[in-house]
Amino acid sequence: LENGQMMEAESVLENVVMIERRVLEKDDPSLAAALHSLGYCYLRQSRLDETTGMLKECLEIRKKKLSASDLLLADTMHLVGRCLMEQQKYNDSEHVLRDTLRMRTAAVLPHHEDIAQSQFTLSQCLRRQSKLAEAVELATACLGSYKQSLPYLHFHVASAVGQLGLCLMEAGRLEQAEARLREALDINRKCLQENHPDIAI
Repeated sequence: LENGQMMEAESVLENVVMIERRVLEKDDPSLAAALHSLGYCYLRQSRLDETTGMLKECLEIRKKKLSASDLLLADTMHLVGRCLMEQQKYNDSEHVLRDTLRMRTAAVLPHHEDIAQSQFTLSQCLRRQSKLAEAVELATACLGSYKQSLPYLHFHVASAVGQLGLCLMEAGRLEQAEARLREALDINRKCLQENHPDIAI
């Protein structure tokens, strides 16, 4: 999935889900894991209706089998929030993403990558709703978390810097926005291949 080989990953995961549906109980945690991975694969391809189906089934299993504070449950909720955001269901997305951030904040150490990921996605959701003050605050916190948990020349750091730049731009803080967007471009140029789409963007 991380190597961009979506079609191959999709075929493998669909076969895994098909086999596990045949041999496992319908609420088996292994089936939930396969549904989560296939849902993520669909989400990466913007196949949102299929994503919704996979994640809904996964979430039902994990809510039944896991404690309310389990990070696997939070992982699936985060994908649900992302899917809702891409479907432009911003109120629903914001609610799910806030719950996910609370769960992760309670379960892991400060500045953990899971917290940064939740801060990033919630910031995106708020920016799309023009809730810019909190979007800037969360993007700033996300960047701080990633800088403490990852090397500076990492694409997650670049994404967080770029997200902060977009929030600042939409808030009208153009000089600060330009500095952040140039920083994001510089990091991407140093840590990604020259023809990578994030550099073109």
